[in-house]
Amino acid sequence: MGKRIPQVSLFAFFIGFLLVIAGLADPAAVAPKKTIVFFGDSITAGYGLAKADAYPALIQKKVEEPGLPYEVEDAGLSGDTSAAALRRI
Repeated sequence: MGKRIPQVSLFAFFIGFLLVIAGLADPAAVAPKKTIVFFGDSITAGYGLAKADAYPALIQKKVEEPGLPYEVEDAGLSGDTSAAALRRI
C-alpha cells in the first residue's frame, strides 16, 4: 500500500489553494496599516484651513492614491507654539 495523505492536510491545502485563486490571500489586506503621525503646532493642525486642507490630510490623500498601507494622524494643536509642542514630546 502507498502512503496515505491525512484528510486534514489535504483539506488545508484545498482551502489555501482556493484562497490564492480567489485573491483573498493578499498580504496587504491582512497586514494592519502603519501610522504616520504629524506632531506639531498650528501650522501642522492647519490653522485657518478646513481640516481636509491641512497638510497631513493632503499627505493622507497622496498615500491612499497608490494604495499604500499607511494611515496619517494629525497631532497638531491649533493655537500651540513650537516651544509648547516641544514640551509635549
